Amino acid sequence: MKRGEKMSKGLLTLIVLSSALGCAGGGAEEEGKGPGNDVVGNLDEADDDATSMDDDEQGDDGETGPKLDIPDDPPPEGESGQIWIANSNQGTVSKIDTQTMEELGRYITRPDGVGSPSRTSVSLTGNMAVANREGGITKIYGKVEDCVDANMNGEIDTSTGQTDILPWGEDECIAWYVPMDYTSQRAVAWTRGEGDPENGESITNEKVWVTGDNEANAGVDVMLLNGETGAIESMVTVGINAPGSSGWPYRAYGGAVDRDSNFWFTSHGEQGVIVRVNIADMSYDQWPKDHWSYGITVDSKGRPWSCEAFIGRFDPETGTWATTGAWDWNFPGLTEVDQGGCMVDGEGRLWASVLTSVGSGFGVVAIDGETLEPIVMYEIPDHAHGISIDFEGYVWGVARADVGPSDGTEAYKIDPETGEYQIFSGLVGAYTYSDMTGFALNATVAPPIE
Repeated sequence: MKRGEKMSKGLLTLIVLSSALGCAGGGAEEEGKGPGNDVVGNLDEADDDATSMDDDEQGDDGETGPKLDIPDDPPPEGESGQIWIANSNQGTVSKIDTQTMEELGRYITRPDGVGSPSRTSVSLTGNMAVANREGGITKIYGKVEDCVDANMNGEIDTSTGQTDILPWGEDECIAWYVPMDYTSQRAVAWTRGEGDPENGESITNEKVWVTGDNEANAGVDVMLLNGETGAIESMVTVGINAPGSSGWPYRAYGGAVDRDSNFWFTSHGEQGVIVRVNIADMSYDQWPKDHWSYGITVDSKGRPWSCEAFIGRFDPETGTWATTGAWDWNFPGLTEVDQGGCMVDGEGRLWASVLTSVGSGFGVVAIDGETLEPIVMYEIPDHAHGISIDFEGYVWGVARADVGPSDGTEAYKIDPETGEYQIFSGLVGAYTYSDMTGFALNATVAPPIE
């Protein structure tokens, strides 16, 4: 048996109640609802205690679980059930099965082990790239069968979980590492590659976008890497001198791609810019933004979203923003949208983390992707700095190191229809907000843009 075929079980708890943020309603009808093990409690006793602007819109057909407008099939050739979360304080990244909540592997991301990894991106073929904030980018294979038996001992030597971290150079599922001389390297995103799996074609020629802040030139170096080798194929330096932009080292804080594999990123600051680098010729366009930004995602209609204390949706055709502030949303106890990641699910709802003045003080909120009106808000035990969607439609919130009670040791898997959540424990100083599952990339390139 291959060593990498073993699985190390993570610590899982199913929480049957999401604490009330407003009025209560009917209870759940299933015991042990949702995937996972070690169910605690009886869901028949749970209250529908989410705060909603229109309770009639929630679950009126009697069905349970997420209901997506797009198929929940796995991405072409890839692993649909994995989320990759960076343990920044440990210098590692965890691969977790989103269905069983088991940790499948934990990997060092830089030779010295102190790269402070953060943003992760998952390709359509299931591979992961992670940027080290202290410099350097690493690719790790998502499937053990793709790993290379480098020492020719007849098996794949690779991590099986959090207690089995191999020394640098010994894990045969680490595909490549490219050292880079940057003290701020954050935004990373895979392209869609070439090939149409719908017609039986394999995906090839995947590439990776990554940025590094260029202090000397007051800009951002944007690089396009060969996905197979890590070789830098193209690079352009984008000058960032917009008013209100917090300067180096935060000129490129998060990144995502559109359907054409063009790369979008935002600067971190009160104003600053949003930038598109065109993959065809490495030319770039930039537009001002009128709000703070932290996380970024691109929806299935090709519209970038920027999230922090405000949520903004950008229209590339008109060059304009539609922006809303959380304090206008009339949720009892809601104080603001919190800085961190955001992502659009298969229903067209954008999910973001929020701060509240009741309960734990932390939660997630969904807003309508067209009207920017609030839909529902759920409380969770900790600050969800990173937001991602898995291929079953569940919302993941990843706690952040040095913020909140868990100190970045937990991730929350949230049912978007009920607010019930499961907890994965065992992370070490987590700090990830990006396309941790590959869902956003898959949704961006798969459905037609209407």
